[in-house]
Amino acid sequence: MVGQPLLVLDVREGGANAAYTGREEKVLSFTYTVAAGDNSEDLDYVDVESLKLNAGTIKDMAGNDAELD
Repeated sequence: MVGQPLLVLDVREGGANAAYTGREEKVLSFTYTVAAGDNSEDLDYVDVESLKLNAGTIKDMAGNDAELD
């Protein structure tokens, strides 16, 4: 993986970005700090296009592009 992926969370109008904080491993970890005005009954991503590569790539162990949906 290269770049800095983002995950868009459904906590306010327009969403809010959670930043990738993990290392290159099988599970991607993201961090988000709650801000004033954030509100969510159940923390979730905005939609199926919420994982943003942000000019990066995510590949499987064989070097194939990962399925992002």
